Amino acid sequence: MSSAPPIAPPTDVRRAAIATAAVFVVNGATFSNWLPRIPEIRDRLGLDNAGLGATLLGGGLGGILGALAVGRISERLGSSRLLSIAAITLSIGMPLVAVAPHAAVLLVLLTALGTFDVFNDVAMNTQAVMVQERLRRQVMNRLHGMWSLGFTAGALLGSVAQAAGVSLRWHLGVVGAVLLTTVLVCRRWFLPIDDPHQPHAEAASTDGDVAAPVRRRGPRGPMIAMALAAVGAISLEVVPSDWSAVFLTDVFDAGRTAGFGTVACAAAMLVGRLAGDHVLERLGEHRMTTLSFWLMGAGVAITVVAPAPAVAIAGLVV
Repeated sequence: MSSAPPIAPPTDVRRAAIATAAVFVVNGATFSNWLPRIPEIRDRLGLDNAGLGATLLGGGLGGILGALAVGRISERLGSSRLLSIAAITLSIGMPLVAVAPHAAVLLVLLTALGTFDVFNDVAMNTQAVMVQERLRRQVMNRLHGMWSLGFTAGALLGSVAQAAGVSLRWHLGVVGAVLLTTVLVCRRWFLPIDDPHQPHAEAASTDGDVAAPVRRRGPRGPMIAMALAAVGAISLEVVPSDWSAVFLTDVFDAGRTAGFGTVACAAAMLVGRLAGDHVLERLGEHRMTTLSFWLMGAGVAITVVAPAPAVAIAGLVV
């Protein structure tokens, strides 16, 4: 007796899965495109590294503000509307980095982008959970892998654009237009089920009438916890991704090739995320955590004492 073939998911769920994967890629590429060009932005604004660091703190400040507000906003709008608004805002706002006339303006811009990035992360992951439930199979790790793929592709594109001498305004303007178009196409396929203005179910009453839609106020705690976790995860990635190009520029005078340090970090994160589940199964949580700390320490040591750019990039990879 042959088993019945698996039932294919409905078309709307398949489209939602594609749209969610695309938005993960878009979000990864949104920020990584300009990270390799941070030294160029620093020099254009006349900042030293201390001033640059203070300016880049805007992203973290925005993340905190977003974490405090995202629960109530998501409750009010639902994940599909919030994701549409946040992803569109990020796609439009990212190219403005190229035209910020002063460090204070860039600080405000990065704060706003950091806030909307948390909104995007929470809504995007909510959509991912909904897609996974409807597909009835694990897709979350693959979706996060898509984010890393977008981050790596964006960093590579930014580095190539810098090496080729492409204007920062043209580079970010064209990329922003492509990302915005992608979001506008995908937004119609997001799952709207958790939206408070959509009925969760239409329950028939005993006399056959359709009961009024029930509005459910979900707990804000898990939403805020998810947002804070997103901020923490972003913080662990900020130092190598934000500062690798600056380090290679200042220490090794890498010039237009400095951005490839960011590419190395991004590619290493992609490999780590794709292999992480397998390594965890083999080693267990305790051994994997210990190994991770040792590898991070070794990577920092190699990067700091590196005698050449290639060795420093190897340390960034570790």
